[in-house]
Amino acid sequence: SFSKTFGLYDDSVGNLIVVASNNKTLINIRSQLDMHVQVEWLNPPTLGARTVTTILNNPALLTNWKQNIRTMAERIMLNRQKLKEKLRMLGTFGTWDHITKQTGMYSFSGLNGSQVQFLLTQRHIYLGANGQINMSSLNSKNLDYVAECIHEAVTKDTYSNHSQ
Repeated sequence: SFSKTFGLYDDSVGNLIVVASNNKTLINIRSQLDMHVQVEWLNPPTLGARTVTTILNNPALLTNWKQNIRTMAERIMLNRQKLKEKLRMLGTFGTWDHITKQTGMYSFSGLNGSQVQFLLTQRHIYLGANGQINMSSLNSKNLDYVAECIHEAVTKDTYSNHSQ
């Protein structure tokens, strides 16, 4: 979606690709999509599309946008490395290699439901119920806190499971 990479959250810009195993499924999906998007297509927002077109067709803006995307990606990769290293230094149970093997803004942490719930209710760290972390939300001011809280959640859960 161009909406996220261009920061156009109120003006959706993108495309949808559907791959179906057979024609009947494709026809059923298409009929549902047609009903759903008809409202959007009848009155599409133009600001997002105009913004994307302007940036992609202006060499200076395109270069600047690509550099911003590169900077953001590098910062997220660095966040991944720092979080993994901090968890390793704390001696957090398990392997955390998956944090640096994954790419993108989000990371599946491998935390279970009780660990996620502990982080949410006891430490006010908000992540998906499936343990998904938005890596772009980590920064130099909160990374140590997040790592220490993950360590606490894993340690607490590990010891409570072993004592049962």
